Amino acid sequence: MTKSLDVGCGAKRRASVRLDVVRTKETNILGFTHCLPFRDKVFTVVFCFHVLEHVNFPKKALKELCRVGELIKIKLPFLFYHHKRKFDFRCLNLKWRFGLDRERKRLGIPFRIEVSTIIRRVENENLP
Repeated sequence: MTKSLDVGCGAKRRASVRLDVVRTKETNILGFTHCLPFRDKVFTVVFCFHVLEHVNFPKKALKELCRVGELIKIKLPFLFYHHKRKFDFRCLNLKWRFGLDRERKRLGIPFRIEVSTIIRRVENENLP
């Protein structure tokens, strides 16, 4: 059986283990992304969708995700107006998109980056 983890699950039920900083009916573990309470490589897949832009220690969080999981699936936003804080998330998206590979090498974490089709589609429209 595949053991999966959803970090920052919110109200979603996409994994067998669901961790968040806020208790919801779908959350079965409370915790922080930068200090996950699991053994190394215990999960076959780890989902981290629209979370890294909210954490205080994104580099530690990334390292933790890679520590506990074999396959890590990360999504980052590109539409900053969907968030409550006044912050231009487009800058963060570019930082992560182009800086993630550099950070991966620095931390010695083996992973590859695939840009999602939806981001490619938006870029192809030459939006401001």
